[in-house]
Amino acid sequence: MQPGNRGVKANRHHKRGNKRIRRTSARAAFTLIEFVIVLLIMAIAAGLIIPNAAPQTEQQLRAAAHLIAAEIELARDLAITYNSQYKLTFDTKNNRIVLVHTGGNSALNTLPQDLVNNPASDSTHRIIDLSTVPGLLGQVQIAACAEFRTTLTANSEIIFGPTGDPANGKSFLVWLKAGQGQWTRYITVFFDQSTGQVFIGSMNGVPPPF
Repeated sequence: MQPGNRGVKANRHHKRGNKRIRRTSARAAFTLIEFVIVLLIMAIAAGLIIPNAAPQTEQQLRAAAHLIAAEIELARDLAITYNSQYKLTFDTKNNRIVLVHTGGNSALNTLPQDLVNNPASDSTHRIIDLSTVPGLLGQVQIAACAEFRTTLTANSEIIFGPTGDPANGKSFLVWLKAGQGQWTRYITVFFDQSTGQVFIGSMNGVPPPF
């Protein structure tokens, strides 16, 4: 079966994936709970006094977080559906997310037609530019990304294999930011490799550690 013919199937997986996105909760892996605790300790230790952010800032951050969570789910679903590898790159410089096929079957390099959305109509890339997403008004930026097992290590990409697990066996974390100065706010999107789920954190004033 050709990739284009399976676009509907992949898109169906994408839609189901969106329903699996949940906020951070007690059901998350223990490592995620530990990380959230560390963030809280960092905020207290730094003596951060966080003024109330404008409601619009929180809405924009949460909208962007759900968008990124959906892209992570999409990449994972494609890897499982086509029994191959798909890579998501988080380009902090250009504020965009890029999805490509990186597996051995070159026929899959052409993405399902309904997933191709870049201006150049390059069928091998799916590009989400946060600077041009309606509703975000160019205010949300990808602040940092990291892989995570026992420690955080800066890493801008995650590759999913046929089982839906990251190729490096590690969880993945994305920081988004909006606002300026004392009004700068952050929100995290966390992929937990132990559960295969995506979690969205709470908005706060704690920047990435690197």
